[in-house]
This record gives sequence, C-alpha cells and structure tokens, in this order.
Amino acid sequence: PNPYKNTTSINLQLPTEAKVKAEVYSIHGSKVTTLCDRSFDKGFYRIDFSAKEQGYPAGVYVLVVTVDGKKFEYKLVEL
Repeated sequence: PNPYKNTTSINLQLPTEAKVKAEVYSIHGSKVTTLCDRSFDKGFYRIDFSAKEQGYPAGVYVLVVTVDGKKFEYKLVEL
C-alpha cells in the first residue's frame, strides 16, 4: 500500500532466475539503503522497507529496482 505507515512490502514475481537490486533513495537523491543485491530463483518474493527502522523520518522516498539491467522506479510515501 502507498502511502503506508511503518512498513511497506515490495512484491516481486520473477518468471526466471534474475539478478535483482533494490535501492531506496531520499527525494533529494541520497541513497538510504540497499534492500537487496543478489540473484533470485524464479518465484514470488517479498521485501520489506521502513524508513523509520533505517533511522530516517517519514516522508517521500524513491525505490529503484533493477532486474537483469532493467530499471523500475516507484515513489514510496511513509506517513
């Protein structure tokens, strides 16, 4: 869900084995954290994120997910 309170889950469905990197940035472009950076077998996966647990305030963040070199960007809003 977005906006979310406390923690949000990022769901991945991979049709084949893939290298996945998921990074979270502040709205100003500073990297907050790397959620994962590894290969996954095909299947369904869930990655959780909470800005507060990382020591950052509630606000707007950008999730960048790279799957086998293809980048996807999502806005996250933590209340």
